[in-house]
Amino acid sequence: MEWKWSWQDEFLKWLCGYANTEGGTLYIGVNDDGYVVGIEDSKRILEGLLNKIRDKLGIIASINIYKANGAENVRYRNCMPISISEKLINQYACGKLNSERIESTDKRYKPLAVIEKENKIREEADGTREYISIEIIKYPFAISCDGKYYKRSGLTLHELNGFELQNFLLECAGKTWNTVPVPEVSVSDLSKEALDVFRKKAVKSNRMTESKVNVSNELLLRNLKLFDGEY
Repeated sequence: MEWKWSWQDEFLKWLCGYANTEGGTLYIGVNDDGYVVGIEDSKRILEGLLNKIRDKLGIIASINIYKANGAENVRYRNCMPISISEKLINQYACGKLNSERIESTDKRYKPLAVIEKENKIREEADGTREYISIEIIKYPFAISCDGKYYKRSGLTLHELNGFELQNFLLECAGKTWNTVPVPEVSVSDLSKEALDVFRKKAVKSNRMTESKVNVSNELLLRNLKLFDGEY
């Protein structure tokens, strides 16, 4: 799960990463510690997100709008750590503290003013705040965002490139690298030293007997089903 104060189009990459890994949920209108801070014009945002996710990722997301009574915490619920509730940004999110309530000489004044400038609270007249959840399932095929592929690894997002991307695309296609033919490669192009090392290790590990490895390179590769062409 990820918690974001407001929507930014770069989060499409995160949704792409969810689809390519194990799925996930992105909350909009909720700060990093789980306090609902609200969003403005939720229906317009929802419609825009559906279109962006469909056009950029080519997938369908489950998007829902929720209402909270003020700054509810949807992450920790009733098990709120004191270290979380006492954070300056969370005091602001809960409406307990703002720059107008403290003196300009207070050491909290400047950081609080910055928080207020960069993060707006969206609350309805009745005291409720809306937030959105975007749920993405894991897809059985590769999903790209603007022609690039992303995956989640723990709490980080990274773009797939080179050999890693090649393996990922093969995996999605139900294949592995050693089942994909390499065109225009003959046995003579392979390293004799590498094949000799394989022979020694294959015998040592009891994978193959000496009689089976002491054959020509061509026959060895055919027996291993790694070669199926002209010498």
